[in-house]
Amino acid sequence: MARTTKKRATSKSSVKRLLIVGLALVVVASGVSWALSRHTNSNATPATPTRKKPGTYVNLNPPTADEKKASDDAKAAIAQRESQNAAISTSGKKSVSPTIVHADGSGVSAYVGNILEDGGTCTATFTKDSIVKTFTSQASANVSYTTCGSMPVSGLTPGAWQLIVSYSSSTSAGSSQPQTVNI
Repeated sequence: MARTTKKRATSKSSVKRLLIVGLALVVVASGVSWALSRHTNSNATPATPTRKKPGTYVNLNPPTADEKKASDDAKAAIAQRESQNAAISTSGKKSVSPTIVHADGSGVSAYVGNILEDGGTCTATFTKDSIVKTFTSQASANVSYTTCGSMPVSGLTPGAWQLIVSYSSSTSAGSSQPQTVNI
């Protein structure tokens, strides 16, 4: 009887070993299968969706002739704008155009794009009927443009004023487009 007990104990431990080895093989095989499927799917060509939800479809097809023309036109417009911004004025200075960021009865903020320099002067000129008021500030370089900073304004009577911001330095000069400011 001792032999039967020993055999049963040995066969139980063998069965446990076989189950553990079999389970380990299943886990390893599943991991390898998953890894291979991920690798294969990452190189696959994306399928064209059958239903397109607005804002969820990305067109990965080559550009059409119309899209190429629109892109070329946009590039040409950018190149033309940049060449105009780099134009040399009759005074030998680079022509610039300040941009008005904010204007009201307490102050004006503006910057000059496409140049990066210290030492220029920004002038805010307000005109209403025959009244002209000017306010100035020193310009300074700011990361990728020249800032006029904040130009404090005072003494403007209520009503609609025309505002032009001009910029002048030893190398650049120009004026903004007129803007109406209601005080």
